[in-house]
Amino acid sequence: MLFSFNLHADDVDGLSENVYTSRIDIQKDACKNGNIEGCLQVAISYARLDKANKDDSSMVEYANMACDGGNANGCNLLGLFYLSDGRSKNLDLSIKYMIKACENKSTFGCGLLGKIYENGYEDIKSNGTNALLYYERACNIGDKNQSICMVAGLKHHEGEITPRDYNKAREYYKKDIALNPDAIGSYLNIFEIDLVQNRAFNQRLLIDFKKKYRSIKSAMMYLDMLEIFRLTAQGKNVKISKWQKDYKTNKIDGWDFSSIDSWIKDNKDVKIKTKLENLRKIFKEEK
Repeated sequence: MLFSFNLHADDVDGLSENVYTSRIDIQKDACKNGNIEGCLQVAISYARLDKANKDDSSMVEYANMACDGGNANGCNLLGLFYLSDGRSKNLDLSIKYMIKACENKSTFGCGLLGKIYENGYEDIKSNGTNALLYYERACNIGDKNQSICMVAGLKHHEGEITPRDYNKAREYYKKDIALNPDAIGSYLNIFEIDLVQNRAFNQRLLIDFKKKYRSIKSAMMYLDMLEIFRLTAQGKNVKISKWQKDYKTNKIDGWDFSSIDSWIKDNKDVKIKTKLENLRKIFKEEK
C-alpha cells in the first residue's frame, strides 16, 4: 500500500510555535491541533520503525485518530496491521477497518475486501456476492489510473463468482476506459462480448482503440483474432495465414477463451461451427 510520506513544517496547518527536535514532533503537533493528515503521518512514522524500536500501540493510537477523522488511509493502515501475522492478528478488526476505509472512499480498502471475499481467507469464507459488491464499490469511487473497474467487469464477464452478465461486464469495462488511459484489456473484452452476442463491434470504441493502440502489436493481434472469429461466423473466408505471418513473433498469452468456447458450442450451423472450432485450435496452439 502506497502512502505519501512527505510532510514539511511549513506545509502543515495547526502547528504551534514550538521548537521541533524531530520530524515526528512536527507531525504530532499538527495532529494535536486538528490536522488529520498529521495523525496519519505519525502512525506511518511508527509503522516504519525497525523491529528494535517498534511501537505498535502508538501506531494504533494515531492511526485510529486519523481513521476516526475520516482519513481512509488511517483505516487501511489498521486493517493491514490486524490482517498481518503476529500477536496483533485479528480478522474481525481487520475487516471492520477495511469496511470503514471503503466507506471513506478508499479504492484500496474496497478492492482488498473484494479480494478477501473472492478467495476466502482463513476463517473468512469465499463469498462471490460480497466480493463483487466491494469490487463495484471500488470502481464507483472513480479513481483515475486504477484498473479496479476492469476487475469488476471481469467478474461479471467470467461468471465464476457470480452468474455471467455481459451487460454488467460491458458497463464496468466502459467505466475503466473512462478512468484508465491504459485500458487495452477493457476495450478488447467489450469487443469479445460484441462477438459472442453476434453484434458488430462498437464503432466508436473501435475507432478509439485503433487510434490509441495501433502501434502496440499485441493489442492489434487480439483485435484481429476477434475480427477473424467474427467474419468466419458470418460465413466469410478469412486467411488465418496472414494473421500468423503478421504476429509470428507474438504469443497469445493470458486470453481466456471460455466465452468464445461457449459461443462456438451454441452455434447451430454445423459448417460454421466446424470452421470456428478449427480456428480455436489454431489460436490455442499459438499460446
